[in-house]
Amino acid sequence: MSTIRNSTQLLLRCGPARISLSTSRLGYTRLPTTSYPRLSATTALPAASILLRSFSSNTPRLSAPTPTPISHPLPSTTHSTVNAPLSTIPTPINLPVRDANTSTISHYFTLGKAYIAFFKSGLGSIWANYKQLSPLEARYSASQSYSSFTRSEFQLLVRTRHDVKRIPAFAIIFLVCGEMSPLILPFVPGLVPYPCRIPAQLERQRRKAAEARAGEYQKGEPDVGVILGFKSILEGWKRYQLDKHLQYLETDDMLIRQGGGFKALDSGEELKMAAEERGISTHGKSEGEIRELLAVWEKVTELAGGVKREIWGVKPEEWGKFLREAGL
Repeated sequence: MSTIRNSTQLLLRCGPARISLSTSRLGYTRLPTTSYPRLSATTALPAASILLRSFSSNTPRLSAPTPTPISHPLPSTTHSTVNAPLSTIPTPINLPVRDANTSTISHYFTLGKAYIAFFKSGLGSIWANYKQLSPLEARYSASQSYSSFTRSEFQLLVRTRHDVKRIPAFAIIFLVCGEMSPLILPFVPGLVPYPCRIPAQLERQRRKAAEARAGEYQKGEPDVGVILGFKSILEGWKRYQLDKHLQYLETDDMLIRQGGGFKALDSGEELKMAAEERGISTHGKSEGEIRELLAVWEKVTELAGGVKREIWGVKPEEWGKFLREAGL
C-alpha cells in the first residue's frame, strides 16, 4: 500500500491532533493558514468592462433574472445563503430541432443564432454580476475576512472575478467566429466564462476530468494537483494554484456549513460544481450519489481538521469505507 494511502488511512482514523503527516512524497509544502487571497474589483481589466457593457446593452436575457443591487446579506436568486445567484451559472439553452422540411443550411443557421443568444445572455449576466462587486469588496476591506459573508456572496465574487478575466479572449473568439464559436470553444475551455459554457462542453470537461483522476489513482500515488484539475508543466505554478485552491475550499466549506451544510446545495450545476472542485467526479453519477459523496466529504474534512492533501490519497468513492472502518 502506498505512502499516500497509508497517510490517508491514518488521517481518517486518528485525525490531525494525534499524528504528524508528511507531505514530502507529494512534493508540496503544508498549506499555510492565511485567508483566501483578496479579489479586488478595482483591478478588473478595463477592456473587459467595456466589452461586457457593449454586449449587455440591448441584449435580451433568456431566463436568468438580473441580480438586484446588493444589500447585506446578498439576496440569492435561489432564496438560499448557500447557493450562488443563478446569474453565475449557465442559463438553459433551447436548441432548435430539425424537421424533415428544414434544409441543412437553414438548420445550422438557426442553431448558430440560438448559441449566439445563449452567449449574449451569459455576457449580460457577467456584466450584471460585475456591477455588484464593489459593496462586497468594501466589506472585505473593512474586515479582511470572509467570515461575515454568505456563501452566495462569496461565490458571486469568486465566479465573477473568474469570468471577467476571460472576457477579452472569449469576446474575440465570439466576434470573429460568430455562429461557428460553438465549434471552437470546446478546444479552449479555459477561456470560457462560467455563464457561457454550453452543456455539452461541461459534460465533455467532466468526462475528461474523471478519466484523468482514474488514471492517477491507478498509479498508486496520485498527483493531488491533477486530481483537482491543475496540470501545468511548471511545477512551481501548479503548487501555487493548488495552495490557492485548498485555501478557497477551506473558506467555501466554512461558509457552506454556516449556511446549513452541503445538503442545502441546489440540484444540477451548483451541486456538480461543488463536487468537481473537491476532486469528486460527477460524470455518470446520479444526484443522489453526488450528494452522498459530498456528505462523506463533510465528515472527512471535519475528522481531518480541515482540507488536507492526504484526503485525496484514496478515491473519494472509498472515503466512506475508511470512515466505517474507523467506526464513524
